[in-house]
Amino acid sequence: MMLDLPRLVLAAVILGIASYHDIRTREIPDYLWAVCGISGALLYLLDWQDVDLFVAFSMASGGLLSLLAWRIFPMGEADVLAILSISVAYPVAFDGVMVPAVVFFGGLLLEHMAALFYNLRYNVEDLVRGRLFSGISGSWHARIAAFYSMHARRPHERFTFCAERVVDGRRTISLRTPSPDSEYETRQGVLVTWAMPAFPFMLAALVAGAVVAYLSSPAP
Repeated sequence: MMLDLPRLVLAAVILGIASYHDIRTREIPDYLWAVCGISGALLYLLDWQDVDLFVAFSMASGGLLSLLAWRIFPMGEADVLAILSISVAYPVAFDGVMVPAVVFFGGLLLEHMAALFYNLRYNVEDLVRGRLFSGISGSWHARIAAFYSMHARRPHERFTFCAERVVDGRRTISLRTPSPDSEYETRQGVLVTWAMPAFPFMLAALVAGAVVAYLSSPAP
């Protein structure tokens, strides 16, 4: 497509700004998605001749992924709007890669890998110090799952969700996925899951996908 680079820059800048807000506050201004979607639509006025069935299919896939994110995955409104707006602004990279799918699945994969290592870092530290899941009840398989998916909250952590519940007066591991709308946990030592900033990983997936698409595209 003629305007691949401007579309990439538009999507990357929007996701970059969203990443900044996500890291700082976990709250993303809604106007970003309006700017991204409207600007992307306007670019079609200059590039309409390159819109084909594959582009339309990629845009439709973005809508489907947004619906899945909203109904199945624990994603917030901003994540859904991001996929929708990117589907309009940058549906296909260099005629070969469906950008919405790359951003969605690539970002999700990177986010879960980061969460895994984040939890392992603290749990290995607690294991070495002999305080892993201290005072917490739970079956052996719940403890194994918890070792990779949650940790005891540290004083410096601002954005975490409670991952334990009280059953018969005992603190117990809870493997339920918290809602993105849940209140952040503030008590020290409570088992928590980290409220990951999703947009830096979406940005990384976008850039990586665009680079791979460019390198694998046939020479003009």
